[in-house]
Amino acid sequence: MIKVAISDAHAVTRAGVRSELESDSEFEVVGEGVDGDSTIALVRTTGAHVLTLDVSMPGVHGIELITQLRNEKSSLRILVLTMHSEAIYAVRPFKAGAPGFLTKPRLRSDLTNAIRKVASGRFT
Repeated sequence: MIKVAISDAHAVTRAGVRSELESDSEFEVVGEGVDGDSTIALVRTTGAHVLTLDVSMPGVHGIELITQLRNEKSSLRILVLTMHSEAIYAVRPFKAGAPGFLTKPRLRSDLTNAIRKVASGRFT
């Protein structure tokens, strides 16, 4: 079972990701974060294997948040979810230690496969 934490400022996105994951018995959603602080607390307390992360949130966010999470829990695999499809938005998260990047328009079709890939140590 892959334990997944969801972090996004938008309730509709969190609900959609949760719904998609809960329809597959391979995943367990262990919690949700709505900003940088709640995401840090979520990672510290849930034992998540994978974090889906919108890098544009209130408070600590983006590359700074990825770096902090990787420093605190190096085993955590981060899948960045964003509305930006330009390659430049993928480079910085990869360099900061997030092995996955997925645009929000592709969530429905690619989410579970992307989580499986990053959970197993591969890049997506």
